[in-house]
Amino acid sequence: MIDVGWLNLSSRASGSTPMSGGYPEAVLPTGTGQVVVVVVQTGSSFVTPGVATVYVP
Repeated sequence: MIDVGWLNLSSRASGSTPMSGGYPEAVLPTGTGQVVVVVVQTGSSFVTPGVATVYVP
């Protein structure tokens, strides 16, 4: 299981969604601004977090 969370630093909007399966994809309604995305894989003995910041025009 993969969990994706996001926070729009410009508007303070936030959300999260679970993803699973072979080719993970998600549509995140972040809105315009600077957005932080956190991806965490759970459900195994290894936990692999990932963090990215992006600008959404």
